[in-house]
Amino acid sequence: MTHALLGALLLAAPMQSGESATDTTFAVGEATELAIETLGGSITVVGVPGDEIRLRAEHSSRTYIDIDRRGSRIDIEAESRRGRATIVEYVVEVPEWMDLELEGIHSEIDVRGARGRVYAETTSGDVHVEGGRGEIELASINGKVRLIGAEGSLEIEAVANGIEIRDSSGELYAESVGGPISVEGGRFQVAELGSVGGRLTWDAEFEEGGSFFFSTHGGPI
Repeated sequence: MTHALLGALLLAAPMQSGESATDTTFAVGEATELAIETLGGSITVVGVPGDEIRLRAEHSSRTYIDIDRRGSRIDIEAESRRGRATIVEYVVEVPEWMDLELEGIHSEIDVRGARGRVYAETTSGDVHVEGGRGEIELASINGKVRLIGAEGSLEIEAVANGIEIRDSSGELYAESVGGPISVEGGRFQVAELGSVGGRLTWDAEFEEGGSFFFSTHGGPI
C-alpha cells in the first residue's frame, strides 16, 4: 500500500466540527512490539521497511493519543480530557518485523504487510490480516475473521460470523459458532477445525505425518 493511499484513508472524509487529528513519526528504538487499544473506530496497521512508526489518528477534539514506552513495548491508547475516549480511526505504519497486539471493542482491525507475531481481537467488527509470522491469534465475537499469507501457529476464533484462511501454512486451530470456516491454499502440519452451525470447507495441502481433525454440529463438511 502506497503512502499516498494511506494518506487518502484519513483524508477521504472532511473533518467535522469538534474533530481533531494526530500525525506523528518516531523511532521505535529498542522496542519490538506495538500495542494499540481502542474502544471504537478502526485500527489499520501497515508493515513497511525501516525503524520508524508513523501514527495518524482522527478523533474528537477532547481526545489525545498517549504513547507509552515500556521496555521492548510501545503502547498507544486514546485518552480524554473530559469523559471517555470513544471513537478513534487509526492508520499506523510500523516496521514490518514488529510484533503487534491490537484490541478493540466496537472496532474494525486491518493489518497488512506484517512479518512478526500478530494478536488482534475485537468484540464487534471484522478482523482482516495479511501476513504474520510465528504466533498469530485472531478473534471477533461479532464479525468476520480473514487471514491471508500467514506462517506459524494460527489460532482463529469467531462468533456469529465466519472464518476465511487463504495461502497460509503451519499449525491451524480454528473455531466458529454460527458461521462457516473456509481454508483455501497453503500447507499445514496440524489442522483442528470446529464449527457449530457452519460449513467447513478445506482446499489446502496436508503435510505427510501431520495431525488433522475436523468437526461440525449442524453444518456440512
